[in-house]
Amino acid sequence: MAKAKSTSVLVLFNYLSVCLLSCNGSPALPPYPVKFNSTLIEGKAHLSTPREVKQHPNSYLLGRSQNSTWSEKLKHDLLKNYDRYMRPEHDQGVTLVNLSMAFKNVDLDYVTAKLSINSWMSMKWFDPALQWDPKKYGDIKKIYLAPQEVWQPDLSTFNSAGGNDVSPFAEVYHVATSDGQISWVPPCQFQVYCNLDLTYWPFDTQVCELILGSWVYDGNSMDFHFEDDNEIAQYSSLWEITKVTQKRDVEHFSCCTEPYVTLTYTIHTRIKSPAYGTLIFIPTFVIIILTLANFYISPSSSEKFLLCGTTIILTAALLIFFSHKLPLMASPTPIIVMFYTNTLCLLSVSMICCMVIRSLQCNSNMPAIIQSLLRSKLLVNYFSAEFGSTQQPGISPNPYTRLRQDISSIPGDIYVREHSKKSAGSQDIYVTTRMIPDPSRIPDPAREWKKLACLMDKALFYVYVGVFVILAIHCYL
Repeated sequence: MAKAKSTSVLVLFNYLSVCLLSCNGSPALPPYPVKFNSTLIEGKAHLSTPREVKQHPNSYLLGRSQNSTWSEKLKHDLLKNYDRYMRPEHDQGVTLVNLSMAFKNVDLDYVTAKLSINSWMSMKWFDPALQWDPKKYGDIKKIYLAPQEVWQPDLSTFNSAGGNDVSPFAEVYHVATSDGQISWVPPCQFQVYCNLDLTYWPFDTQVCELILGSWVYDGNSMDFHFEDDNEIAQYSSLWEITKVTQKRDVEHFSCCTEPYVTLTYTIHTRIKSPAYGTLIFIPTFVIIILTLANFYISPSSSEKFLLCGTTIILTAALLIFFSHKLPLMASPTPIIVMFYTNTLCLLSVSMICCMVIRSLQCNSNMPAIIQSLLRSKLLVNYFSAEFGSTQQPGISPNPYTRLRQDISSIPGDIYVREHSKKSAGSQDIYVTTRMIPDPSRIPDPAREWKKLACLMDKALFYVYVGVFVILAIHCYL
């Protein structure tokens, strides 16, 4: 009986020791699993064995099973003398890191020229300090280690647009195998600057680069290689990744003799939403129709001013819309923006000319140089077809029609006498001719200014069509 009591005291002492160690921050369990059982069997205190702990219905009191205990012991042994800040190397060699990338989603901001990339990056390397014999640790061949517990490659984004945050990797666990191979697959979010070419916007294809490399180690200390081709698993997005190429470069700088390794991913992306192009080009088609109709309306009509003003407002509104979608310093200028800009300029010139001509046609005569231009043969034929007149526009060299009549039949009018001699010996013949004004040939300033306005409208129409054709040809070259 005394022996049983001494055994119980010993067990109680061990249990209290474990509790004290737990309070001091030390592991709550000894190297082997122990469970205190207060039940006395035949007057003896019972000490559970590891097998009994595993099978005991109250084993949850320990909070661990046999396998997790081996994992903890393995983790303790691996990290006992491990320095997570020291680069893993084998025989003073180079640490080789193999990379592969799986692109999930991209988004391009035209205004800031920034490309946002969501991806998964797989990195694998060898760490000799994290090797073990599975037979010594319950046949455990794989263990999971937190990011703050082990060394991880120094990989930064050289063309980052995210400010001082050069590490885009999420904090996920590493997978270590018994042969020392470490695998790390963190989700990544990159943000890089992109050189935009907006010539064919919104049907443009942008080519952007993601440049990665070590910020600390040179190529003699840590080297990077691509493991396999990149994977593109596109989620729902406005942008579509059409192609991704990868390139490894070894660069030498004038400041240093060591080589530096960089990895460059070239990403080709474009807008894949059909509605985006529809929203842009339906208004463009309407503007074209309204502009062509504007040049065919008579310059003196009020409808021309109404239609021209409406078209100018619509064009200006679309240009303001483009200014919010595109960078103000875009180079080269998108073709569609050039088209709207030229349309706005031509419509403005047409409207200003009509306003000026309408204000002058009732108050002043046309300058002589413009009159001489309107009397050219080409314009005479044009105005004959346009206004239904076979007479020359402008002031006729002889604005009077001669009508030979008997002077006695038209009393009280103005007459002149013409003298004609057929020969020196012939009889003098006097003919009296009446001179009356021809109303169709009397100068009309309003009519002349209207002809000039029509001429300018037709010239602007041909200029507009020429600009449209040139831009259309440029799109397909």
